[in-house]
Amino acid sequence: MSFKKKKNSDKLDNFVKSDKFFHRLIGATFGFVFLIAIIGYFLMQQYENAILKVYSEQQDNYVQLVVDQINVQPDRTDAEIITEIIDTLDSGASRFWTLSKNETLLFVKNVTETNLYQGVRTEEFYESDSANLFLETLTLNRVKHDIIIMENIRYVASGVLFEYMGELYRICLLTNETVILDNNEFLSAKIDMFIYVFGLVLLILIVVLATENMVYQRQIHILKLNERIRNLNLRLQDQERELEFVNFYDSRWNLFNMNLLGKFLKKFDDKGIKSAVYVELLFASKSERKDFLNQTEFLLDERVMRFDKSETELVLIFTGIGDPTARRLLREIGVEEDIIQVVDAVDFDYNGALFVQLQKYIPEEHNV
Repeated sequence: MSFKKKKNSDKLDNFVKSDKFFHRLIGATFGFVFLIAIIGYFLMQQYENAILKVYSEQQDNYVQLVVDQINVQPDRTDAEIITEIIDTLDSGASRFWTLSKNETLLFVKNVTETNLYQGVRTEEFYESDSANLFLETLTLNRVKHDIIIMENIRYVASGVLFEYMGELYRICLLTNETVILDNNEFLSAKIDMFIYVFGLVLLILIVVLATENMVYQRQIHILKLNERIRNLNLRLQDQERELEFVNFYDSRWNLFNMNLLGKFLKKFDDKGIKSAVYVELLFASKSERKDFLNQTEFLLDERVMRFDKSETELVLIFTGIGDPTARRLLREIGVEEDIIQVVDAVDFDYNGALFVQLQKYIPEEHNV
């Protein structure tokens, strides 16, 4: 009996030691590892594309905000649009703006670059196929984004056509994708994912050449890694929601045009805000109004929106609070009763309440 067992064992050893067996085993192992590496690379590309998509949507909002700022005053010249708005925006080699009018470039990156491209047609600057296709698909008053390649560099491009004083303009914002993908938090998550893929490949090699117990340990390790990735994705979603909220508007440092009141009310309704207090203040002079604005930058939080009604009048919109709270806040910041002209509180629980109830205060020519 023992002799038979020894004979079978010798046959098994000879089979294991044969070149054919090892060639197949090594080939299958490396083939499987190569397949896992391709899948990991594909998932990483998907992850990067998701990051670029989120950034593109935020960049679209930024472009729309700039167009709205241009349209606030309907009588600017091209030079005023460039010097007062476009040239003041963040721009550099990796993130820059272009503005064209009737297919001719008006502004590229900065004053120096603009002089180089003076009189150049837009399609000559956007000379690659992807860039030209992006320009051709731009529509009027609707911001869109795409990934384009210019001079072998990939850009996240956001652009829109808009009409101003009877002329057709095209404005675009281009961001080098490395600026987005080289973000510290993203790189940290990317490194974690690379570590995960490398660890997974190593574990597969161990499983092929190890015992059943090591297979069990590998499964536990994979579960822990999957849980870590899930937590990272949840943290990333929270950060994206926080960034979207912060980028909406920071009311503490801005005095908005009264003509934007309707758009704000629509936004409040879209965000589900059901209560607000409309307050009009009449100051004795422009200086008093200016002093009040300077003081309330620190005394009032982001729930209070400020609107410029006239040189001596202000409109305050308290969001998410009721009449008693708004009046208490006004008293705390030293507002006298004699400068309060109107206090209108809205607190309804149906869609469109704020816009419907406060629509009477929106200038008629800008009533949306």
